Amino acid sequence: MKTIIKKLKNLSIKQKIFTHYFKKQVKGAALSISSPSLEGGGRGWVIKKITNLHLEFIKFLNLKILGKKYLRTGKCKACGKCCHGIHVRHSKHLIKDEEEFEKLKEQHYFYNYLEIIDKNEWGLIFACTKVHPETGKCTVYSKRARICKVYPQEELFMMGGEISEDCGYSFVPIQSFEEVFKKVTKKFIL
Repeated sequence: MKTIIKKLKNLSIKQKIFTHYFKKQVKGAALSISSPSLEGGGRGWVIKKITNLHLEFIKFLNLKILGKKYLRTGKCKACGKCCHGIHVRHSKHLIKDEEEFEKLKEQHYFYNYLEIIDKNEWGLIFACTKVHPETGKCTVYSKRARICKVYPQEELFMMGGEISEDCGYSFVPIQSFEEVFKKVTKKFIL
């Protein structure tokens, strides 16, 4: 529980508003766990209860507060495939021409890591020069840019971007089809 609360302290202010709710729920779960009549009994039940509570909180936070529709799951396999053949968004649009890219290189070090390899109807296509050609691992991992730390983001997925099939990450809907369908039909029935 201390680890969960420590992680919550690192959240943004918008997210911190709801940590109080989560802490109350965890304390409530802890009280019900300490009661003599455990539903499933044992430590496994406690872990399952807290894990489910944590997952529900993450879903609530992402769906209701951050307005996201998908959760990113999995972890990086350090293959480097996501560092080649990429579009890069700046502000509200994808980088479309070389002139804009040259200006951006003066503003932030990350853009100096990129090289233009192609162009299509959406914009410039880049490859990162900091990926080791043989291992596929990042050579500046400890100093990598924020875009690399948070990859892949839901926005990429929602814009029609794809994650390679053998990527360690995937996106799963926060709400199941049944939950969304029930919510939508409820609006039309009332």
